[in-house]
Amino acid sequence: MAEKSNLGINIDSELGERKFGIDSWDELPEGFEKIQVMDENYKIGNGESQVEVRKRMYSAIMRILNDNRGKRIAVFSHATAIAFLLKQWCNIEISGGKGNIKFNGNTVFNDTLNYCVSFKVEFDDENNLVGITGMSL
Repeated sequence: MAEKSNLGINIDSELGERKFGIDSWDELPEGFEKIQVMDENYKIGNGESQVEVRKRMYSAIMRILNDNRGKRIAVFSHATAIAFLLKQWCNIEISGGKGNIKFNGNTVFNDTLNYCVSFKVEFDDENNLVGITGMSL
């Protein structure tokens, strides 16, 4: 996207994927995917919980918004980290591989969750989320 738009890229480590707290994928416990969604405080060893990821991501987004007032910004991150961030504002239910995401009681995404889901989020001048649209790619 940046190349096609002739834009620079800024890398912010605070927008990275959840720190799993393991050295190898083989160390993930049985049912990890479901547990990490159901229990927002669940974490392994030195890894991050859902709550910790959400706080980290939210802090980074607020800093970026404050530093770029009035600008359009594209943020790219990992699916799990973005889903945990969206829980700051949205109600998210996951069942059978499908995600139902609601903002202010309105469904903004109800489709199969995969690693190429995009969301357009709009904030007001006080950094309050005022709109969100989900898009499957």
